[in-house]
Amino acid sequence: MLNEWVEKKKIEKNAGTALVNYPLCVFDELTQLRQVRPKFNDPSTYQFLRRYSSVTNDLRLRPITVWTLADTSPTNDTTSDGRTASLLFRTIAIKVWEAEKLDLASVTAIQINLEFKIGKLLIIVRNLFQENQETISIIGNKALNTVLTSMANVMGPYINSVNKEAALSIYDTLLKKRK
Repeated sequence: MLNEWVEKKKIEKNAGTALVNYPLCVFDELTQLRQVRPKFNDPSTYQFLRRYSSVTNDLRLRPITVWTLADTSPTNDTTSDGRTASLLFRTIAIKVWEAEKLDLASVTAIQINLEFKIGKLLIIVRNLFQENQETISIIGNKALNTVLTSMANVMGPYINSVNKEAALSIYDTLLKKRK
């Protein structure tokens, strides 16, 4: 199923029609990914399994995951460490969808702060690239999976904090619909 989707996306991309007849933008695609730890090296992690409806079309009503934390309000400085990790997760998801490997340039493009745990974990990801090696596999890469699992664990408190707001918004929306 994933291979069929990847092939379809390649054809659409090459034809210059990527996402034209697809009802979701990349952010929406990222919201459909499940967050299964520790399976970031498994292709099934990158399949679209979550669904959406008229209720969840409002971005405030969608749960935040490792894939989407980077899209939370930039004025909330308490999530900067988690947001940095989320940028890597979204890069990885898009690379898997495009049947590409993770490239060193994408990893080094993410700004890090070594005062935070995520910054130190990103250094470990960078060190997974051997000398003169520009890309590494994502699927089946146990070493990368181990680091991503650690990152997801560090992101947990950030995600929980943001999702409390989403839960309240969902509650308010559903309560209004009942009235």
